[in-house]
Amino acid sequence: MILVDKLRRLGRLDRLRVNEVFWDSRAEKGGKFEPHFSNSQIDSANQFLSRMYQRISVDVPPEKFLRFDQGLMTGSIAHKWGISPFHYIDAYYHAAIQQLCAWSSFKRGITTSKETVPIFRAEYSIEKVILEREGDVLVASVVCEAPQTGQFAFYVFRSKERIHTQWYSPNSTLRIDIKAEPGLYRVLAFLRAPDGKTIKKYSNPVSL
Repeated sequence: MILVDKLRRLGRLDRLRVNEVFWDSRAEKGGKFEPHFSNSQIDSANQFLSRMYQRISVDVPPEKFLRFDQGLMTGSIAHKWGISPFHYIDAYYHAAIQQLCAWSSFKRGITTSKETVPIFRAEYSIEKVILEREGDVLVASVVCEAPQTGQFAFYVFRSKERIHTQWYSPNSTLRIDIKAEPGLYRVLAFLRAPDGKTIKKYSNPVSL
């Protein structure tokens, strides 16, 4: 690749990042991209992007890629440049900034006593997600091993239909008013590490 060769000659290859994203076939709140973008156009674009990223990976190591959970690559119905398969919800841009900032921290390192320890050595895991009912409120709590830099997001399902999304934040607990609507409730929790790695786990079900 010409760009890679140029950066290598300049000694700046370590600054290269690849934003590995794909077009989404759906918009938030059930919005559609048609007639401007058909499903076949979206599939074709994603096939091309997949081939492109595969080719780039020959010259660029995997740790240089910014990767995202599919749920973040959802088309925004309120994007300032209009609705499209590649104009994403705000949570995607926040996640991208977090990854870039994490890379900056990794390059500088964190000084602890007499050693400099990269932030990516921390282990992240979800032990379980506990879902409980408190009156008309559901409370989901993530039990995990994660430093304070971990970020959490939640999907809330009622009878297999996603009814609520809480995007990434440092808060490992979700509270949502369900107004005692009947159904089988379950929560899918996401834990994102600073390197972009995402871990997810379902809660126990709660029936109303």
